[in-house]
Amino acid sequence: MMARKTLVPLALFVACFSGLLITGCGTNTSLPQLGIVAGSSTLSVGTSISLKAMVRSNTTNPGLDVTDQTKWSSSNAQAASVSASGLVTGVTTGSAVITANSSGLIASIALNVTVATVTGVALNPQGVSIPVGLTQQFTATASYTDKTTSDVTPSANWSVLPANVATIDTRGLLTALAPGGFTV
Repeated sequence: MMARKTLVPLALFVACFSGLLITGCGTNTSLPQLGIVAGSSTLSVGTSISLKAMVRSNTTNPGLDVTDQTKWSSSNAQAASVSASGLVTGVTTGSAVITANSSGLIASIALNVTVATVTGVALNPQGVSIPVGLTQQFTATASYTDKTTSDVTPSANWSVLPANVATIDTRGLLTALAPGGFTV
């Protein structure tokens, strides 16, 4: 009597996050499985995250990094592009599934791209000296992860210290009250 061979299908793995290696579905953990390591499931427009592709043969094996031997693709390159090295960049708001294929082993991870986030705010002018009783208009310009800037003067929360030297209104207009240094 001839022995029957049973083929175990390779499952498509959906990645979870928190920087942990993702394991696959299925019960036979002795078969090689591909997982994706990611720091987050969300990135902002203009930012990037690096993905790693790891092959594991069982749950006790820490895995072999095969990122350099992996072909990466994005289901929606308009939202998130992926380089040959697994670097994912947020292009515009939306979602994409990034797929890794290494020697026929496949894993996928769903990513969300959010609006660009503020990376800093610049106040102008800087280092000014204002005579007592006069005013100076200040402006606030926000820089974003997508390399754009915008005037946020009207929506900024303005304050000045010490309050006995100068005051500033909700539009960024500072009035010098007494001699001395101040911080906006």
